[in-house]
Amino acid sequence: MGIRAPPSRSASIRTLVGMAKLRENSGFGYTVAAVGAILMSYILAHFVQYTGSTTAAEGAVTGFWMDVGCYCVSGARLLGGEPECVYGEQALGSTGVDVDSYGTFRFPNDVVAQFDASFSLPERQRLEAVGEEGTLILEAPWRTDLGGRVLLNGETVPVDPADSYGLELANFAAAIAGDAKPLLGRDDALAQARVIEALYRSAESGEAVSL
Repeated sequence: MGIRAPPSRSASIRTLVGMAKLRENSGFGYTVAAVGAILMSYILAHFVQYTGSTTAAEGAVTGFWMDVGCYCVSGARLLGGEPECVYGEQALGSTGVDVDSYGTFRFPNDVVAQFDASFSLPERQRLEAVGEEGTLILEAPWRTDLGGRVLLNGETVPVDPADSYGLELANFAAAIAGDAKPLLGRDDALAQARVIEALYRSAESGEAVSL
């Protein structure tokens, strides 16, 4: 049985950071249309944190879905839109905090996304979009320091390096100055929180939750 993690301002910030990093990866943005209509996506986000110790991770306040697991949610929503229903599973530590999380989303037009997010599994990150005309893979979509590649149908797509945090700050500053709109707004933040809350409810009940 899962437990519902309390809201966290820091977790909300991580949600925005995760979505912004993915959207700012120019290689992904320019090539996703090349695979045609999205049919499914598969997302991995395994982070070795707390010096690799799940014992320390269990002492966290929010658990995985309210930490870096939100990156998977934002990536799935970026590709599929807003899900119609979600199903979640968790592996809980001794304190009741989720250290491993798994989810399945169903979007309109029978598009499905699956993800697994973990503090305990070997570190790796990957986002794969499968379309009618091909596949697109983004390695390490939320960790530019890991040197992830963009692969379109198995071929590497050249991507100019960029400072994700610098781009986020530049957009934030431009929005404050009134020169640009924020990359992410209130509607997106509410939709993200709604999906994460539904994942917790699904893990608690053992059933899919409609949105």
